[in-house]
Amino acid sequence: TLTVYLNGHPVGTVGGVGLLWDHNPAVVGEAHNGVRFHQGASANNTEFAGDIDEVAIYDAVLSPTRIAAHYAAGQTGPVAHYAFDETAGTTARDSSPSGLDGAYAGGVALATPGPYPRAGAVAAGLDGVDDHIDLPNVNFNYSTGFSVAFWMKPTASISGYVAMAGLSNAAAVDDIWIGWDSSLGLELWLSDTVAGGATRWIADYAQPEIGTWIHVAMTIDDAGNGTIYRNGIDTASGF
Repeated sequence: TLTVYLNGHPVGTVGGVGLLWDHNPAVVGEAHNGVRFHQGASANNTEFAGDIDEVAIYDAVLSPTRIAAHYAAGQTGPVAHYAFDETAGTTARDSSPSGLDGAYAGGVALATPGPYPRAGAVAAGLDGVDDHIDLPNVNFNYSTGFSVAFWMKPTASISGYVAMAGLSNAAAVDDIWIGWDSSLGLELWLSDTVAGGATRWIADYAQPEIGTWIHVAMTIDDAGNGTIYRNGIDTASGF
């Protein structure tokens, strides 16, 4: 079954299209010979005139919910995005329009195998001693909401707590702490962000599995409600 979506909404469906097969080579902006009823591209003037951006190809069918989320994410976009795909140097490039490049510190291991099984999909390896990535001021207005998302694969168990990320103006001043607690699991912790000096936190009370990649997202909405997600599933909410 073939379904077409426009701005996140289905606009047409047809069945009986048959199974798909390998397509090589591929191209964006025009059609190679063999495409479109096996007619030559140049003979049929199939080159696109206009602007195009963010082409994404998947080897699986996306659900309507995922497609709607894909569209919504494109409307907002992150204020900072770090793929950690560098293979050398000390600069952690921010691919968002903000251009807030970070700096690898402490001997971060670059080009570590990442969560995606494809060439060039690498991650940053941290030793749990002094490795980290310093970021410039990510000084945006979060009054309408805050979100952070990342992949993580712990390589050792912990005692106490460790941080995966954090934003702060000073010690215990306007803190947003994203971490892992050996008793509480994944935790989202706020300090001095509400009513002057208030401390609030939520946790999902489940320990990450050592040596396994998981996707983590944490959000705070404009009403001050926090949510933790693991692999796309809501595992804790509150404040």
